[in-house]
Amino acid sequence: MAAKIKADDLGQVSRDFYEQTKFKMLLSFVFAAASLTFLGFSAESGGESTSINNDYDRTNPSDDKYSKFYEAQVSGYGFASFCHFSAFVIALAAAIIISPVLSGSPTEKKNVSSPQELLLESQEPTVANRISAQNESVNPMSPK
Repeated sequence: MAAKIKADDLGQVSRDFYEQTKFKMLLSFVFAAASLTFLGFSAESGGESTSINNDYDRTNPSDDKYSKFYEAQVSGYGFASFCHFSAFVIALAAAIIISPVLSGSPTEKKNVSSPQELLLESQEPTVANRISAQNESVNPMSPK
């Protein structure tokens, strides 16, 4: 059994990928928590709307002024409930899309539980290394 790799022992690219995966996991939890908060707000607004509507039905005011007042409150809380529920759906979708566990690549899914060194398809040097390699090979000051 291979020993577990610490995040500090990873190469630069692997460490960046590991940190990115952890950040995506954190962001996914934040959006999931926000979605549950919006769901709670939606339930609260819907309950207020229903309660006000039941109050109106129970008291049955004859004055048109009060009936418009109750109707405006019921409609306002109903619309607030709809908006909060829409925010819940959007935040939940964002949490699922961002999550490396639910919709991540296989490498991200492995990296969530333990850091791993990435096996790159090509070991092509970075742009900075290529420029410095060119400068070394074509040095105008070197004797020929």
